[in-house]
Amino acid sequence: MVAERKTKLSKNLLRVKFMQRGLDSETKKQLEEEEKKIISEDHWYLDLPELKEKESFIIEEQSFLLCEDPLYGRMSFRGFNPDVEKLMLQMNFCLILLQVNKINFK
Repeated sequence: MVAERKTKLSKNLLRVKFMQRGLDSETKKQLEEEEKKIISEDHWYLDLPELKEKESFIIEEQSFLLCEDPLYGRMSFRGFNPDVEKLMLQMNFCLILLQVNKINFK
């Protein structure tokens, strides 16, 4: 007499959707429990070193006058807007004169 040997399907194969239709209730429960274990053990856990807070060096100034070489805001180049270019030259010239006067008084 030859003993019948039942081969079992692998767990990964049993997890495939079309294979789950024919499973008995015990096997389904076992697979669900294993999946829950896997999810609960590894889920939402990151093995990262603790982050240190970086020191920030921020200096606040109330005025924009400390910026280097402030220029007039409206600009035009190569004759695109001649009126704005005239204003730009006048205002920049005035700003340069103010800077030179401040340097001379110090």
